Amino acid sequence: MRIRTVGALGLGLVAGALVGGAAALLLAPRAGRETREQVRKAADEAVGTLRGALQEGRQAVEEGRVAFKRAVEAGRGVFHRGREKVEAAPVA
Repeated sequence: MRIRTVGALGLGLVAGALVGGAAALLLAPRAGRETREQVRKAADEAVGTLRGALQEGRQAVEEGRVAFKRAVEAGRGVFHRGREKVEAAPVA
């Protein structure tokens, strides 16, 4: 569930940056050079935000992988202990 939250957050941040950049371009007329510089800065910020969200997503996936591996190992231990109890039980 954490991975979905991180993905949704990253997508929301990128979408917000793009909408904000478009609104700024439409509402604040500037010279061509200034507009290009503003677009470049907005794109750099969006890329930085996306990279941060991707890094958080990778970290969440890795944490999930480690937790899943531990859960599988714990489940195997429980299975083997139960199997040993069944095998050691007297047969009626």
